Amino acid sequence: KPDSPKPGSQKVLLKRQGSRDGRGDDDRPGTGASSGPKSRPLTSMTGDSGQEDSKVGAAVLKRIDVARKSGKLDLGGVGLSSVPSSATDLGEIARVVWLNDNHIAELPAAVNQWVMVSQVKLGNNRLETFPEEIGEMVALQMLVAHDNHIDRIPEGILGCKVLSMLDIRNNRMHRLPVFLAQLP
Repeated sequence: KPDSPKPGSQKVLLKRQGSRDGRGDDDRPGTGASSGPKSRPLTSMTGDSGQEDSKVGAAVLKRIDVARKSGKLDLGGVGLSSVPSSATDLGEIARVVWLNDNHIAELPAAVNQWVMVSQVKLGNNRLETFPEEIGEMVALQMLVAHDNHIDRIPEGILGCKVLSMLDIRNNRMHRLPVFLAQLP
């Protein structure tokens, strides 16, 4: 489990692809280390494929409903290949978003609606980058995106003025962009 960031401190974790340390990004009790997605991907919650896995879809919808009340969206390990629009529609309700252990290759620009989210977990997906709009997540303090395919970080991330922890271990980046030094 990553250390909690201290106010005023910056923590960036980076390791080369293939140097896995076996640590998952899931701090829920009883889940242990993660070795990546194990469930069958849900192709879409927005009807792109026309056919949705109703069992997984129902579970996702139930978790989104729970998040409407709690502010904590936990869609970790449910087999998503994309972020459902009903998840980004949580806007000012969501405070914590867990999308780890899925098959997500791209975050939608609509993440800019998560203006109150302080913690996002995206570890063990298929992400290659973040959208520029991630910089509009002004409350974001912790972004965990280890074990993906990230090879670049957009300069828009500088809009995350309170980001104190960026975990990008086990990705395809060999060097951190110079502009990351401008983060708090």
